[in-house]
Amino acid sequence: MPLPKWLSNPYLGLLGVVFSGMALLFALYSYFTAQTYRELKYAVAPERSILIDSKKASDFELNYKGNTVSSDVTSAIITVWNDGTEAIRRGDILRPVAITLDRSIPILEAKVLRTSRTETGFAIDPSKLQQGTVRLKWGNLDRKDGAVIQIIYEGGPEAEIRVTGEIEGNRKITEYSLQKPARGPLWWFLGISMGLLIIGNIYRNVRYRKNLYLHLEIINWMCLLTIVFLLFIYPKFMTIKPPVPF
Repeated sequence: MPLPKWLSNPYLGLLGVVFSGMALLFALYSYFTAQTYRELKYAVAPERSILIDSKKASDFELNYKGNTVSSDVTSAIITVWNDGTEAIRRGDILRPVAITLDRSIPILEAKVLRTSRTETGFAIDPSKLQQGTVRLKWGNLDRKDGAVIQIIYEGGPEAEIRVTGEIEGNRKITEYSLQKPARGPLWWFLGISMGLLIIGNIYRNVRYRKNLYLHLEIINWMCLLTIVFLLFIYPKFMTIKPPVPF
């Protein structure tokens, strides 16, 4: 018995391929979103404030809240949060989680500026500030729970800040970079291509003086200027923030 004619339609086969691809993507999405894991992340704000510049006050004895300092005093902001899908509880911490400075630079002050929720019980342990370490404590960190911490330390803005520790089932404590992405080859390729396209458009209009489809030319120019704005101007004002709601 011959098949119905509509079953031999090539568009029906194409539609089947599209739906099969969508089903595969949905299956992959469901698989990865169903995975449970703990992942603690942190981000160090790229802008640091120099509170005391030792070079400008070399003839004076410098003090910060009663502590004598011999170098610059700098303030830094660190955000710590659970980026995994499973909660991180106090009992899951195998090795204390702490903010550490390289070369054990003394920390003069540390405080929690804000937390995602008061129920997390997020707090700091200031007992080892002189060793350049601020221990972090909490009761329970659900997904996207965390805190913003400010530290004031003895040193310049070039000091390296890391968050160390070990959590059961945690992939690794990793840093979320807040630095603006570098202008790589793709950026330059798009920029040069847009520039050549604009120059070619100007040359064509001047050389041939086309008056037809003027409204389309206006739309074309608006699109080109928008792309140039997105490529060259917008990145200068773009700020990168940690992907957390607090």
